[in-house]
Amino acid sequence: MNKPAPDQQTAAIEARLFKDTSAYQDIMDLPRPVSKHHWPLPAADHAGQFAPFAALTGYHQLINEVAERYSHKNYPDELSTKRIERKLLAIKPLLPLRLKVEYFNGDSGYYETIAGTATQLDFRRGRLMLTRKQEWDLIIANLRKVTVVTRK
Repeated sequence: MNKPAPDQQTAAIEARLFKDTSAYQDIMDLPRPVSKHHWPLPAADHAGQFAPFAALTGYHQLINEVAERYSHKNYPDELSTKRIERKLLAIKPLLPLRLKVEYFNGDSGYYETIAGTATQLDFRRGRLMLTRKQEWDLIIANLRKVTVVTRK
């Protein structure tokens, strides 16, 4: 059985949808309404009505830049995610605690390792607060490895 070509399919669908125009017979032959209160829009200005879409200029470039940064990210499987969550659950009652964390930095687009003192762990917000010389607000979903740093 041969399938109709896409153009034939489209024509068939349009014929079914637009065949019955009886509901519009009362207005089919009326002249186009012309406003008594507004001048017609000049043809040169017709494109101007779509100007709000110009606000999206650069949006696709921004999306492509972010996609390029995130192309280096390895998305963990469920087993890896659960392993990190179990480790963090074990660490939470011991806070503050020195940790070494390997995480994906969305700004640079690469994995980085930092060591510091974990001060807060908020599973509801999905954040780990780590302080060193500055404060780091890390996204738990971006963590790849968490190691407790032993004291000397």
